[in-house]
Amino acid sequence: KLSLNAAQQDAVTARDNILCCACPGSGKTRVLVEKVKHVFNEQPNARILLTTFSRDAAGEMSDRIKLAFDTGFLDKIDENLSKAMRE
Repeated sequence: KLSLNAAQQDAVTARDNILCCACPGSGKTRVLVEKVKHVFNEQPNARILLTTFSRDAAGEMSDRIKLAFDTGFLDKIDENLSKAMRE
């Protein structure tokens, strides 16, 4: 597993909302997955909104988040994500 650099770690642990904007291959999706894990570890009932420019990118984020959590928790995420992608 690759470690996060200082700027990425700052984004993950930031208490405020973040905008993760960087060049392709820089680790944006990994940072966002780690951010989601961090937020849910700190606040299990948190609500998180991730946006992207394409359904493909949204699917990639969803897949990676699914790999990071257990199945019961993922059912809730998947249901909410499916609903959001239809709107």
